[in-house]
Amino acid sequence: MVGTEALISLFFCAILSFAIPITAVIVFKKKHPEASLLSAVIGAATFVVFALVMEQLLHLVMLPLVLGSTVAYVLYGTLAAGVFEETGRFVACKLLMKKRTGNANAVMMGIGHGGIEAIILVGFGMISYIATAFIVNSMGIDGIAEMSGITDEANLALLNQQVNGIAAFAISTALVNIVERVLAMTLHISLSVVVMKAATVKGKLWLYPAAIVMHAVFDVPAALYQRGLIPSIWLVELFLAILAAGSVFAAVRISKTGQENSAAA
Repeated sequence: MVGTEALISLFFCAILSFAIPITAVIVFKKKHPEASLLSAVIGAATFVVFALVMEQLLHLVMLPLVLGSTVAYVLYGTLAAGVFEETGRFVACKLLMKKRTGNANAVMMGIGHGGIEAIILVGFGMISYIATAFIVNSMGIDGIAEMSGITDEANLALLNQQVNGIAAFAISTALVNIVERVLAMTLHISLSVVVMKAATVKGKLWLYPAAIVMHAVFDVPAALYQRGLIPSIWLVELFLAILAAGSVFAAVRISKTGQENSAAA
């Protein structure tokens, strides 16, 4: 059975995963009318194409090769995310954002990129868990197994593990997910400003590889946690908060460059 606390936590996490990005777009658009909603759509599409399609195709080949080594896993995982997402951002800025090159549109693009990531990775995931929880509570695990045609021990064990994970979902788990998504959105907004400058300001092309490095470094704590080298998820969030704050500081400084004389890099 999935208890009331778990269900409330799942709903809480799902609602915020949708509400935060949507609210961010609405509030920012209201404060900055010059920011185009299309910029948010472009940011979202960039994440889907480059992170969820192209990067995942490479993972199919590379992950089996690096799983045996923590160093290789961390280096590959963090750099792959940085290269694909920042390259996607750079291509989008060059090809699709030519008429929307200001800081406001860069921020909107970042909201779209980080927002769709939160909605797809967390929001839709929570909806799937909620549906599973209701099925478990009405049919039991045996009922799900029978309905799904699961009979072998390995898949039954996997199903039990998944259901136990859902049943253990708590408010603290929801908060970890939400805090991590907010910090990731902050990073994506900052990096969108950085990459926009790389794509549009003469002499600032070096900001593109710099953005890749910034993105990769941000992903290091989570990768180390997955390998058991950081013991606490809240310690991971602390590291991410520090790195997100650093990215904001860098983006604010960089946003002031090229205001008067912007040209293609």
